[in-house]
Amino acid sequence: MASLAFSTPDEFASIAKEYSRVCMACDDKPPSLPGLARILGFSCKSKMEQWVSGKQLYEDVYEAARNHIEEWLVTKASSVDTKNSRGIEFILANQFKYANQQVVQIQGAFNMLLDKIVELIPKHVESDNVEAFLADFRQIVAEVCDY
Repeated sequence: MASLAFSTPDEFASIAKEYSRVCMACDDKPPSLPGLARILGFSCKSKMEQWVSGKQLYEDVYEAARNHIEEWLVTKASSVDTKNSRGIEFILANQFKYANQQVVQIQGAFNMLLDKIVELIPKHVESDNVEAFLADFRQIVAEVCDY
């Protein structure tokens, strides 16, 4: 690994704050975790996260910097003046695990449906009554999907 741009948690925090300040002043270059990693001397975001992991003093500073970037992105994404809200939404979804609420609801319903089907299978394994299985299956789908 190349030489890091900091040697203490305070230097890490100072560099992170300055990076964010400069990026936020320039609409063309939003702050990002890969950008923060690069400015701190890491080759990529995952290397920075690996290095920070387990170092409590640095974990706290990293989380503060990460939260600052996330807060800025959320604010920009919700602003009517934002030029590239889709790009910001992409970053929030992929780096900060934000999800479309509809996707979460669909995944929850799908998982519930699968669980109920798995419970249904043993009941019908012994019998050859496909019609009874399909009737129970349709009833479960109707209940889970509100048909």
